[in-house]
Amino acid sequence: MIRIFFALVIASLALPLAAQSPEAVQLPDFSYQGRIERDGQRFDGTADLAFTLWDAATGGNQIGSAIVENDYPVVDGLFTVQLAFPGAFAGDQRWLQVSIDGTVMPRQAIATAPVAQYAMSTPAAPPAALGQQAVTVTGTGQLSLPPGTGYTLVPGLTQTINVPANASVYISTDGGAQHTATGTTYSAVDIAVFVDGVQSTAGGNRRLILSNTPAVAQVVGNWSMGFARQLAPGNHTIQVRAANPSGFAVNVSGNDPLVRGQLTVLVIKH
Repeated sequence: MIRIFFALVIASLALPLAAQSPEAVQLPDFSYQGRIERDGQRFDGTADLAFTLWDAATGGNQIGSAIVENDYPVVDGLFTVQLAFPGAFAGDQRWLQVSIDGTVMPRQAIATAPVAQYAMSTPAAPPAALGQQAVTVTGTGQLSLPPGTGYTLVPGLTQTINVPANASVYISTDGGAQHTATGTTYSAVDIAVFVDGVQSTAGGNRRLILSNTPAVAQVVGNWSMGFARQLAPGNHTIQVRAANPSGFAVNVSGNDPLVRGQLTVLVIKH
């Protein structure tokens, strides 16, 4: 299975626009950044990419021509493509559709007005210098939770980030847990995202019930979730923690790629 784990659109190095009025601003081009996973693993190699612009989230009309990049390099799942749809951005909402090796992904809305304002006012600088960043950390070990254990940090799933003013933060995490007992028993595990030591209640929580059957013991379950947060400017610590409220003992994350946890934090400056 192919999926884009995250994707964002940022303005590219802007053309000189000082002499233009805001009404005349047209987005000349922009960078599309994404991450590809195949069967849960970051993809390395080349992929055939195709980008089309539309005037609706589904159906609608294609705007301009398709941009095709065959055999495009993908390193550790990451790629960046420069796109240009001349005359397509005049204040109306647009949607970008991405195809990877023939698999069409859901369309993504492009916020044209903020991007145009960014292009008009921002000097040329790399995204990191403007507060854009995306960092993924992976689990560094297994967390064993006896029943009744409260929220405990999953080893390795912690990041401290600096959030600039006027920025949004997107947090996503996935991983797995395994029931340790045999027989027709079960264990429960709660997975939660903590921001600055406080459990996030507006998204970022999952419960897994791992129940053996007569045919399968020590079953494995996986979590996957993502959500956006508005955080005050400054440093913030994002963590993934796990708890075992009932049942038998459970192991969370670990070195096996099938269950190793991941935490990605994406900062997008408006």
